[in-house]
Amino acid sequence: MTEILLKTLNVSKVYSNVEKVEVLRDITFEVKRGETISILGPSGSGKTTLLNLIAGLEDVTKGKVIIRGTELATLAPQEIAHLRNREIGFIFQLYYLIPHFTVFENIAFPLLVREKRLGRKEIEARVSTIMNELEINHRRNHRPAFLSAGEKQRVAIARALINRPLLILADEPVGDLHWRLAKSILNLIYELVRKDKCSLVLVTHNESIAAEADRCFCLRHGTIQPYT
Repeated sequence: MTEILLKTLNVSKVYSNVEKVEVLRDITFEVKRGETISILGPSGSGKTTLLNLIAGLEDVTKGKVIIRGTELATLAPQEIAHLRNREIGFIFQLYYLIPHFTVFENIAFPLLVREKRLGRKEIEARVSTIMNELEINHRRNHRPAFLSAGEKQRVAIARALINRPLLILADEPVGDLHWRLAKSILNLIYELVRKDKCSLVLVTHNESIAAEADRCFCLRHGTIQPYT
């Protein structure tokens, strides 16, 4: 039987400021080990909020997020941080690279903050391997300010995958790129995910990108349903 890596059960998110705003309502779906899932929805539909809930970056208002049989709400903040570093890779739309770090240092950073530290040789080997796979090894000593948009996204992808996580969360990972470059980088993401036999949850507003996944859902007006 294939392992259920991620499960959301009736997940809702309400923000309370001047008035209550229900962003997500009763979101239920599951992701199997090795499966790729896309979630399609317009801007403002709650896609990024959903990824943040899955990653434990925000608390659910109602419902459960379960990763490998563990409900996030039962964990202390430090335990969630450890699980996130160990099991989850996050590809952000805006890259969020550390500006004063080199490409090598940005990619290596998750290895340096993990619970079990790796030796220098292992870190060098892992980072060099993934830089070669993503064809950015020639940029290893450059800082983000000197990279193109496509190179920055490749660094962000490398950083997300360097810890060999079981679950990759991708937030509009090619949204700001030219279609030809976007297609190339999207193919790289799927190739690396399938090679490492991890799972992918990708959110996008682009139907062509969403169609590449094993299964596709539509997020609209705070609810989710299979996309047909």
